[in-house]
Amino acid sequence: MNRDLAICIPSFRRPERLAETLEAFLPQVEPHGISICVSYNDEGPGTEEVLRHFKARYPHVLWMTDPTVTGIDRNIVASVALARSCFVWLFGDDDIPEPNAVQRVLDAVRAGEPAMVVVNGATYDSELARVIEPARLLMSADRFYAPGEHARLLSDTASYTTFLGGIVVDRELWNCIDPAPFFKSDYVHVAVAYRAVIGRAAKVIAEPLIRIRLGGATWAGRYFQVELINWPGIIWGLPPDAYLDEAKIAVCGRKPTSSLTRLLAARAYGYYGPEEYWKFVFSDTEIPAWKRWALGMILAIPSTAAGCGLMLYRHLMSITRNDGNLELTRYRLMHRG
Repeated sequence: MNRDLAICIPSFRRPERLAETLEAFLPQVEPHGISICVSYNDEGPGTEEVLRHFKARYPHVLWMTDPTVTGIDRNIVASVALARSCFVWLFGDDDIPEPNAVQRVLDAVRAGEPAMVVVNGATYDSELARVIEPARLLMSADRFYAPGEHARLLSDTASYTTFLGGIVVDRELWNCIDPAPFFKSDYVHVAVAYRAVIGRAAKVIAEPLIRIRLGGATWAGRYFQVELINWPGIIWGLPPDAYLDEAKIAVCGRKPTSSLTRLLAARAYGYYGPEEYWKFVFSDTEIPAWKRWALGMILAIPSTAAGCGLMLYRHLMSITRNDGNLELTRYRLMHRG
């Protein structure tokens, strides 16, 4: 069994996609004896059958299942707990590694310097038939971050690492961070990895090594809380002595629930309604009272009208990059503000 790297995959109710991911990994991990560690918490035989099938072909497929391990965060932590390697590569159950991905990551972690490696990816449609974004991180060459360059690392990479498969991290350092405070955030991997790397070096692999399926998020129905409450909480909760406010603001605002544009986007896509307003906006006393009432007025705008207005605004501001892809435009509006 390889002691340098393990692939850690949290999975939930996507056995067909998981099978595609494992099929892509097998020819890359077999020559190195790299473990694939899967944690899943869905009911039914589908995922178990997939894992047994691959276990028969490759002995280093490991898994655990526990219905009490609820939520993506606990699933991520459980998958890492299965590993015995120096580094773990967190990977989504519906994404695909490029043919040279494992070797590139192995070379990076064997270099002996980075405690964290960020692996770039390209965005595809849901069937991986068409490239939408050739690279999520727009870097022309690999980038190294010396110990102490945490602010630069955060501002350069954090928005990308909302995508699970982008993070490779030193397992021992990961285990030094208590993940429990970040459960139910959907971003435990970000909270733990950026704490684990403090005082250590990091690296970005600029070449896109992952095919990312657009529209595969399992929390779309909880968008408002996950993206507008949990995500800024994770970023602004990072230790201020390591991550300066200037770096955090480059990632996200401290309180996007007070942003007219973000709430208009949420309204346009059906994620901002009376329930979200009363629970997260009206009750937030850090937002001035007049603004809370003003933000409530967005609810008077039908979703279709909000969508038309927002799309026009974004086109005028050239945010959509003239690619004409509505799904990518939606991703940018909802995740990048």
